[in-house]
Amino acid sequence: MDKRRTVSHNKIIKALSQFAEEGHPFIEVTVADLAKKAAVSRPTIYRNYLTLKYPLLVQLQFKMNDFTNSLERQPIDSSTFIRLTLTYWQQNIKLLNLLIWADSIDELNHTFSSWIGKLLANRHLSKRDQKYIANFYAATVVSFIRTFIANHDFSDSAVTETVTLFNQLTNNCGQLFFHS
Repeated sequence: MDKRRTVSHNKIIKALSQFAEEGHPFIEVTVADLAKKAAVSRPTIYRNYLTLKYPLLVQLQFKMNDFTNSLERQPIDSSTFIRLTLTYWQQNIKLLNLLIWADSIDELNHTFSSWIGKLLANRHLSKRDQKYIANFYAATVVSFIRTFIANHDFSDSAVTETVTLFNQLTNNCGQLFFHS
């Protein structure tokens, strides 16, 4: 993304955050409202985004790319996976809350499913099984993130407890991190 688009994008994300903080329902936000609050032109929004959710989904993709890059730098197992996921989204709670505000849980699940599908890509699974497994873990991870964030207890013991529970419920993410 070029510098001008990045500046506009950041202004739009900030404006969407302000709408959410002010208690405006996402469904009532218009392009004109967003353009005015973000101090960008309406054509800028129309040119760069398919829907008003799209700036949030672009931001989600940026964050998921960052997260993926951080995971590639270390060995990963089920405990590390969920611990890093919870910690990462704790640090990006504003985006998560914006996605929830914009009723973008389906899109969040889809993004996680695609991401987890990439983790499964080198496994010898049929495309159908890979899709089922990715969708299962995506929905499970997103639900755990939402529940964990909603509790607002970010202590190490709470994270450890949540990781343990996640591993019990998913058989240590056996389908994701099983090594033959």
